Amino acid sequence: MSKDVKVPPKATQKVGRVEGDLILGAGAVVEGENGEIVVGGVVRCEGDCTFRGTLKARRLVAKGRLWKGGGDVLVSGNLEASDIDVGRRLRVGGALECEEAKVGGRLDVEKNVKAASLTVGGKAVLAGGLASDDVRVGGSLEVAGKVAIDELSVGGKAKIAGGEIRRGVSVGGVFVSSEDLDFSDIDVGGKVKLAGGSKGGSVDVGGKLEVDGDFEFESIDAGGKAEIDGDASGGEVEVGGKFVVRGKLTLQRDIEVGGVVDVKEQLACRNLEVGGVLRSSRVMADGRVEVGGRINVPEGVRCQSFEIGRRGKVNGPVVAEEIVVSERASVEDIHGGSIILEERAKADNLYGKTIVLESRCEVRGKILYTESVEIEDRVKLSQETQKVAELPKPPL
Repeated sequence: MSKDVKVPPKATQKVGRVEGDLILGAGAVVEGENGEIVVGGVVRCEGDCTFRGTLKARRLVAKGRLWKGGGDVLVSGNLEASDIDVGRRLRVGGALECEEAKVGGRLDVEKNVKAASLTVGGKAVLAGGLASDDVRVGGSLEVAGKVAIDELSVGGKAKIAGGEIRRGVSVGGVFVSSEDLDFSDIDVGGKVKLAGGSKGGSVDVGGKLEVDGDFEFESIDAGGKAEIDGDASGGEVEVGGKFVVRGKLTLQRDIEVGGVVDVKEQLACRNLEVGGVLRSSRVMADGRVEVGGRINVPEGVRCQSFEIGRRGKVNGPVVAEEIVVSERASVEDIHGGSIILEERAKADNLYGKTIVLESRCEVRGKILYTESVEIEDRVKLSQETQKVAELPKPPL
């Protein structure tokens, strides 16, 4: 004798425990006895179906929309449906596949999830991978496997294991990718942490960006700190506090940092502006370099125009067409076209076409020029200025 239970199309029927399969016609409504429906076999829906009460089943297959207003849906195996709408909790012990899934509370899936659209009001924990066009989670998202997503939006924290996000990432708190990620745009309110080998478009983070290895990007905009533990290449960088690269940094456009830039190897860019401290082995800029505080670049800075701020200090040679050493700043060797030392500035050696030394400057070494030199009052020189036909070759 069959242990299956059948509910006719558009009928409403009370069901408690089913030893076999539960088969529902299109438009059927099942009400749980004592608030619970327990199916030992498979739940098969021939069309749209509605469950009132907690549903427990070994497997669920629905050709139409599965609607569960209150209670939970607990499936120990796979769940396949056209659309899923669960008011509270959905737990799937196997894989989940559907066109659209909406879960008001919590979603747990042990294997892969494939859904054109996935919306979860609270928390989603996925032990497998995730493939979806659109993912929206109000609370937190954890994906243990790779993702293939068009667009991701999470209110709190999102953690994935790499993959591809083709359009955009929007996370209110923290976004973490433990494996390399290909992305278009990342917009996060708090912190972003990416694995080395990640590459993509723009990263906009209110707090901190961390990358555990090499990184390719179009732009970085970080309100606090950005730290890349490898080589970095991209378009442009804007950081409010500190920017650290533990390899070389290559930019097509500009870098602007309010506090500190610390690049272990060479830094190459178009324009560079640093409010505080610049540290690198070498700086190569096509345009201007402006630093408010200190520069420590042993191999030197080469650019079109250079300016060190008031009371600033430069360790390493500077090569530029236009150079301004601001009031009370101190530099080492300077190679330039036009060189201006403002009041009380100090330098080791100056090599330029035209040189201007304002009041109370000090030059501790040579002054060689090809066109003109202008010296104001009370300037301290260790040697006489010397006009030459050709300047010494710059170090870089």
